Amino acid sequence: MKIAEIFYSIQGEGLLAGVPSVFVRTSGCNLRCEWCDTPYTSWKPEGAERTLDEILADVRSHSPTHVVVTGGEPMLTQEVVELTKRLREMKCHVTIETAGTVHQPVVCDLMSISPKLANSTPHKREDGRWAAQHERLRYQPDVLKKLMAENPYQLKFVVCAPQDLEEIGKIVKEIGAERGRVILMPEGIDAQTINERARWLVNICKAENYRYGPRLHIDIFGNQRGVDRAAFNLKRGQTTLSPPGKLRLQVRAREWTEPSVPFSWPDFNAFFARAFFAKAFFEGVPSGISPSSPSSNQRHSLGALPPAFRTVNV
Repeated sequence: MKIAEIFYSIQGEGLLAGVPSVFVRTSGCNLRCEWCDTPYTSWKPEGAERTLDEILADVRSHSPTHVVVTGGEPMLTQEVVELTKRLREMKCHVTIETAGTVHQPVVCDLMSISPKLANSTPHKREDGRWAAQHERLRYQPDVLKKLMAENPYQLKFVVCAPQDLEEIGKIVKEIGAERGRVILMPEGIDAQTINERARWLVNICKAENYRYGPRLHIDIFGNQRGVDRAAFNLKRGQTTLSPPGKLRLQVRAREWTEPSVPFSWPDFNAFFARAFFAKAFFEGVPSGISPSSPSSNQRHSLGALPPAFRTVNV
């Protein structure tokens, strides 16, 4: 299978939002969404061919309880069937993220289907050369019905404008979806755009009895690829001491080490936000901190950190 990346983070969307999960992201897609947030799996597919044994070894290294097979479009390859069977043998909860245009007899605990609306058709991107193919393939009601009949499911719609609601309503009615399993998510690749659209989208969900779906990974990490690697180098079940002058966060048997990058106060605050469920340990004063205009309270907090470990409840 061609794999773009494998990483350990939290599920950012849908019914399982917030659940720690290993993501296996395949590369390659039969669609070309205008607003695609993983263009390295569709518009310009990247990645390497990996055997199932290699993929499973990488997944197993994180000792996961939940695994998300995503893309791109993971249902394009026959190997996804064997992959899901072997993940189930590992006692993992398996989610498949798909646009619902291709059927495969996969084994999964949640079929996470994101039917693409007309707002996804790339009429202008790359001079519209993918628009006709995308429009022809993006909505396959018979495939959707089959996936929903065979698996526990959720339907996630990416919403750009209130006008999208009419198309969503027609799809939900045609395929017979339960409204309680329909999730509306604001389109956007930054927290500000998502928050602005969320204000009117929440009211639509209340009026139509749909679920509102947050985009936690964007709220927390921004539009970054492989969000655990972008934020922290992570290994579960290991303890690797940080070099002097780096932040160390240890939660039970997990550890994150902040990469050697210029460290600003916004980064510092984001670190605490991401670690709200944990205890943070500081080993000395992180090197490279150069707050632009720290408040007196910030200066005091930094200066209060002793050379030895200090435990801070967050």
